[in-house]
Amino acid sequence: MTVFSDAEARHLQLVVNAGGQDVVLKVRTDTTPTANTPTITIVNHAFKAIISGYKTGEEGSLVRASDRKATISPRDLTVVPSIKDRLEIGSVDHEIIAVKQVAPSGTNLLFVLQLRA
Repeated sequence: MTVFSDAEARHLQLVVNAGGQDVVLKVRTDTTPTANTPTITIVNHAFKAIISGYKTGEEGSLVRASDRKATISPRDLTVVPSIKDRLEIGSVDHEIIAVKQVAPSGTNLLFVLQLRA
């Protein structure tokens, strides 16, 4: 049995009940047929996410003070987010620095993305 931290449990409850803020996941796929003609395809996926900041020392020294956290329910996604993708909040694109999948007993309950503008 996996135990959630209090923060993960609160975020899951917020995502399920409140729905969160409108965001767009921009999934980037390299469709380069050869090394000489780079081509990147971007497909947008709109859904809702809970956006918050990090507490000091919450995730260690790899988190900057300006980094944000997006908590997403997998039921809202048809793809798995990766660090190649971008998340648009409002009109600002954020780089995805890290993706944490919360999946007790193999059941994916949510994704937590570390974001940097």
